[in-house]
Amino acid sequence: MTGLERSGTDLKVQRAIEGRYLPEARADRRSAQAASKAALQPAPSTVRWNSRPTKADRKRDEAAAAERAARAARATEEDRLLRAAQAAQAERWDHKRHATPATMDAAIENEVCVEARTRSGALARLFNTRSIDAGQLAAAVEIAGVAERIARDVTTKSASYEARVDNGRHGGAAEEKLSQVRREIAYRDWRKAVRGPLGAVLDMIVGDTIGYTVVARRYGMSEHRAKRVLIDALDLWPSVIGRVCRLIDQADLDRAQARLA
Repeated sequence: MTGLERSGTDLKVQRAIEGRYLPEARADRRSAQAASKAALQPAPSTVRWNSRPTKADRKRDEAAAAERAARAARATEEDRLLRAAQAAQAERWDHKRHATPATMDAAIENEVCVEARTRSGALARLFNTRSIDAGQLAAAVEIAGVAERIARDVTTKSASYEARVDNGRHGGAAEEKLSQVRREIAYRDWRKAVRGPLGAVLDMIVGDTIGYTVVARRYGMSEHRAKRVLIDALDLWPSVIGRVCRLIDQADLDRAQARLA
């Protein structure tokens, strides 16, 4: 019993000591934590934004403004109308990412789809089964039209667009419209850029078209690869025709005709 009483007494003493010194120890610990947190805070930044342009800024802005003014001075009324039409067209098809605005405009024309269905059975079936979309169908129709027009005008297989222009004094090729010239040059570049057997692609697009299953057997490839080669070739056309349209304008055509005059 004496041991238990002594233990109880010790417990009371311990509690009295803790009651006296523990609050002070806790306060010291909180104070030390606050001081450590304050010491770790980054120093306030002394950097201030200077909104006044430097000489280099002004020089750059003046050069850019002069370039815009010179470009505007060179532009004709036809150029301004063309830019406005292109801007409206781009805004109209801004939500499309897999075809150019020009291709989408062509695709929504009912006549284009009717023409493709009546003369391009294999492509029409791909379109109806949603294996290709309207933009790819329009690209196929445009490629086929250019190829058939060149085939009517050119008698030798190796004849290039330049050779046709050289003969234009006798055949009237120098009077071709700018859009026709652009598409024929784009067709030449597109043929060079096509990945896979070009003959297989042309068999599925130009003339009396055949399906990709027949092409696969004819060229010794799988049906999946034949279909993939066709779709890749159709997707390639908008970028090629877009690049050619940016590089060749009416002035280029006029200079070429002047050299032949």
